[in-house]
Amino acid sequence: MDKCNACKFSDDTQEPSLAEKYPKLFSELEHSTESEQKQKIEEMREIMEVMHREDFQSVFTKELFDKIDKMMEEEKLSMENAILLLKHVGYNKVLKKILLYSFDYSSLSKRMKEMIIDENEKKKEEKNEKLLVDL
Repeated sequence: MDKCNACKFSDDTQEPSLAEKYPKLFSELEHSTESEQKQKIEEMREIMEVMHREDFQSVFTKELFDKIDKMMEEEKLSMENAILLLKHVGYNKVLKKILLYSFDYSSLSKRMKEMIIDENEKKKEEKNEKLLVDL
């Protein structure tokens, strides 16, 4: 009986919260191949779906969006994977009815606005319509 009680208390570590798991996965993106990034983004999507509103708001900060922008600039995150990640964020934000102003003030928001303007200024045959829709 003492042995069983010892087993119960020997592992006092609690599983990390969703708000802790997400940044860990996010930080791993930087050092992953493109296909590994897609897998991690899928794991991140699953976490987003069960995240509470408070956790969601605490994770998706201006700093996180700025980090995505920096990773894109340094070519550590492809545009395709960044857009995939942001689509999941946007979908869950709407689903959970969360107002999230942190994106609006991020460098990523500024980059995307500039990309939209640049793409719109191109001649019709040069425009990447899929990119415009994604942005």
